[in-house]
Amino acid sequence: MHNIKILKDKASRDALTKLFNKGKFFDVLSHEILLCEATSSPLSIIFLDIDHFKIVNDTYGHDSGDFVLQELAKILQVSTRKGDFIARWGGEEFVVTLQATDLNEAKVIAEKIRVNIEKHTFAKGGSQRVSLGVTQFIPYESQESFTKRVDEALYKAKNSGRNRVVAI
Repeated sequence: MHNIKILKDKASRDALTKLFNKGKFFDVLSHEILLCEATSSPLSIIFLDIDHFKIVNDTYGHDSGDFVLQELAKILQVSTRKGDFIARWGGEEFVVTLQATDLNEAKVIAEKIRVNIEKHTFAKGGSQRVSLGVTQFIPYESQESFTKRVDEALYKAKNSGRNRVVAI
């Protein structure tokens, strides 16, 4: 039984950052949506992407890029609250699920993340900036609609100059 638990945990985590992976995010999000609807409490998500990350890999090498991703994962963990759910979406993208958090509170948390990353001195790969999209769950919308809206917010942050938070 213990081995099954270890395998399940390993399968739900990103090997590089040790954060949860996209598959686990969708499992958790389904549960969070049910909880949100049952309790009428707000639910928000933050989607973030490292700006111009390709330059890190091209300039410093993929090992440095991996190091940046690992450091960024640690910054996310100290920039969020206990109970917030952080996952690596893939590549240089991350997602944070914020239970009992409305859009305004989520924007504050996203801005804190953005500033903490901008101020951080990365040991490898130079300074980093991130773009963040934020949205709040609309009761009875689909999980797909919810994640599509946060992706659109991220896209707007990227297209309006990067290194910013956009909430929709």
